[in-house]
Amino acid sequence: MTIKDLITLMIIVSDNSATDMLFEKVGGTEPVNKLMQSYGLNTIKATGPSEVWFKALRAEPDAWKFHTEGKTPYGLSSPRDMGKLLEKIHKGEAVSKQASEQMLQIMRGQVYSSRLPKYVTGFRVPHKTGDFLPYIGNDVGILESANRHIVISVFTARHNGIGPNLRTRSEGSPSRSLTTLHTGKAEQSSPILWSARPDYGLNSRRFLSSSAAARCLTVSV
Repeated sequence: MTIKDLITLMIIVSDNSATDMLFEKVGGTEPVNKLMQSYGLNTIKATGPSEVWFKALRAEPDAWKFHTEGKTPYGLSSPRDMGKLLEKIHKGEAVSKQASEQMLQIMRGQVYSSRLPKYVTGFRVPHKTGDFLPYIGNDVGILESANRHIVISVFTARHNGIGPNLRTRSEGSPSRSLTTLHTGKAEQSSPILWSARPDYGLNSRRFLSSSAAARCLTVSV
């Protein structure tokens, strides 16, 4: 299995094993965090392999308490920094222009389309989901069209209801509103932020390991 195969599985189906294998490939979480710091994205932090999070979850009988206390986050980010990372990828500034385009191409193959793309027409939507349902349902991506590109970063937390409702109301509706607003003449990419809790994001570690692993991508695909 190539680096590209692992990145693809990590992004389009949220494969945790693929994510951990990529962390191992690039030397753990620290090199990834240093890369994000070099980009000025200081809220984005990989916190460790999946095993650590799942072990902590199994040890806590109350999943709601585990979520709200946030003692063992799966990954950390603010929606603003995640939006900035997407903007760098869109501009071809994440690792390299070629690697950035490969990241976008993989994100365009995202399997789960019930969130940002749900009500969107006229835009292609490379995006990455991340969740701990029913409490967290995140999605970040770029609404792409011939005339404009809109970066949208939606983080939610502390939801205690039905998972599908969280996906539709908190993520599908904002993206539909944005595509309605952004009509007319072309403009530069616009970062849009929507957050119920700015410091916790399950999709962050997959994005940043993707960015770090892309250094190997061109020689390993």
